[in-house]
Amino acid sequence: MQIRETVLGPNHVAVAADLAALAALVQEQQRSDEAETLYRRAIAIFEAAFGPIHYELGVNYNNLAALHAARGNLRAAENLYQRSLDIKQQLLEHNHPDVAMTLHNMAMLYTQQGDNDRARDLFTRAVSIFESSLGPQHPKTARSRTELHALPHGDTPRKEL
Repeated sequence: MQIRETVLGPNHVAVAADLAALAALVQEQQRSDEAETLYRRAIAIFEAAFGPIHYELGVNYNNLAALHAARGNLRAAENLYQRSLDIKQQLLEHNHPDVAMTLHNMAMLYTQQGDNDRARDLFTRAVSIFESSLGPQHPKTARSRTELHALPHGDTPRKEL
């Protein structure tokens, strides 16, 4: 990344791609503050280069949302997931697996909030998309289906084990 910054400049999209990859790595290492800074810098570069609607923005908003969800900052996570979903739905076909992934992630967030009705709707959409695009036996399809079936009926929170 440092080489690219030196050669291409600090605001080049290749640098932004490196920043996003590094953010994911440091996020896995539980360094969430550093990861957030890297995601936000990557997002700023992508948005300056491509405008407000671009695939890289959708991906990075989704990843930043996951970071906020893991921190328990659920309102910020919901807003970022929605932004990601809006971008992906504008750019990708309605049955694209990346759309389903963000639907799944939002559904997990609503489950965490105890909003099982909203989670059920999103899991149902995610399962349908995953089944049609990846097949009924794909691990992503199975995971969304499992989460959907684990939801209690009605709008009562699921108890943790």
